[in-house]
Amino acid sequence: MIDEISGAISASMMGGIQPPQQMSDSQRNTVQKTLASFDANNLSAEDIKSIHKTFRSEGIRPSAELKAEIEAAGFDTKAMRSAGGTRGVGHSPPPPPPKQEDEETLATFLELLEEYQDQKLDEQALQEIKDKWLEAGNSVGNSFISITV
Repeated sequence: MIDEISGAISASMMGGIQPPQQMSDSQRNTVQKTLASFDANNLSAEDIKSIHKTFRSEGIRPSAELKAEIEAAGFDTKAMRSAGGTRGVGHSPPPPPPKQEDEETLATFLELLEEYQDQKLDEQALQEIKDKWLEAGNSVGNSFISITV
């Protein structure tokens, strides 16, 4: 039952997990043309910011594929991250620290589980669960609730 609730809620309310970006040929060409106009051994912080700005404006997100393209062009992604002052190229930001669930949050979660344990979870039931969760003062982020053992 818990798996059914968490799976249904994750898929319907949170939009699911997005797969890594696959660069289009146009984006790959943009990366190559952009980097070709810079000297890999003599980059300033402004150069790196300009490169990052170009990538963002073209919808190119950090990914392993982008990192490979940058390295294939002879650039040091580590140096570009530290000098550019941005989140980095080829890496996602670290996840936020886990929220410590207090007794009240756990009690609300258990009440919701008990209330809906014998029901088929349709869109209306999921919306009711979400509304009750929010009314209790909880928030909905990337996952409905995080349980660690």
